[in-house]
Amino acid sequence: LLEDVGFKSIHTYEEGHCGFGDAWSFVVAFKSYIARQRWFRNSAEVDLEILKRVKHTKTGKSPLLYFDGATMQSYQEPPRGIETVFCRRNPTPRECLDPKLIYNPELPSVDVSAFEVKVSATAEKAGRGVYAKADIPLRTYIAPYETTRNLRVYPSTYKIIVDLYEEGPVESLLESMGITGETEAYKEYECLYFYLHAYGFTNRKHGAREVTVDSSIITFVNHGCRGTYNVGVETEIDEFSADPDEPEEALDGRSHAGTSIFNPVIDRHLLMIGDMNIKDIKTGDEILDNYVAFVGSLEEWEEDIEDLQAMCKGEIIEGSVTDYEEYYGSMSGGI
Repeated sequence: LLEDVGFKSIHTYEEGHCGFGDAWSFVVAFKSYIARQRWFRNSAEVDLEILKRVKHTKTGKSPLLYFDGATMQSYQEPPRGIETVFCRRNPTPRECLDPKLIYNPELPSVDVSAFEVKVSATAEKAGRGVYAKADIPLRTYIAPYETTRNLRVYPSTYKIIVDLYEEGPVESLLESMGITGETEAYKEYECLYFYLHAYGFTNRKHGAREVTVDSSIITFVNHGCRGTYNVGVETEIDEFSADPDEPEEALDGRSHAGTSIFNPVIDRHLLMIGDMNIKDIKTGDEILDNYVAFVGSLEEWEEDIEDLQAMCKGEIIEGSVTDYEEYYGSMSGGI
């Protein structure tokens, strides 16, 4: 019903301080999907907003008895009971059956030590690639423990980085501090920006654009052109059958696109387990993922698909990481 009248994001939470003996369940609905960014703010951001917006007391203590940033964070993950009821729908929502979202301890997993980094065989200057050091049977979790340690740059932090670098202030700000493009400090900032965009993948699960980067050698996994990928998300299309001008049909129903109006499964498992292999992998095989499934939004679809098509056609001979490293490697002092 709430979806029918135009709400774009719906959340549930429980509160046990209502004076009714048991915790009560509440529903919060937003008219804009981007409002999720405010709902999922961290405790420090919430505490800062409270400090700004709530009248101060003479004692200096908070006038709020049962609410602060930490309490708000506890509201962000829906109760397990709500997820259970959601998954009893008929037909069962696909997210409830996705082992990449809901960890299945009965399925096998392999540690990151089962992989090694060598030069990728996908293209002449594709850079690094990840290879299996042992056979990996179908439907095995790929280094699931490492996923819990991924670098996650949430919307508010990502916006600061982008605004400073792309919108211009970073140059004048750094110059006022005596930092120019010729200094190590400037290169370090540029490296941060480049690192996020070269190795990270974007989504809008928290309402606005954010970036996640694998923290282990899994970050060097390359794209498998023409459906040759052996891990990740299976899609009915690849980079060549995808139409850059028609993203909606391609993205329809993808849970990881993060655009569900009400989905407690996604909200409870935003830190996903990670990849599984969708084909048997033999010792020495290069691990290849499906980058088509990494497109974070409709707005990025055209550019990302055209880049993948160019890469798989050989029109982009040198990877962006290789190009960046060769540029700084040719300068005095290297990277």
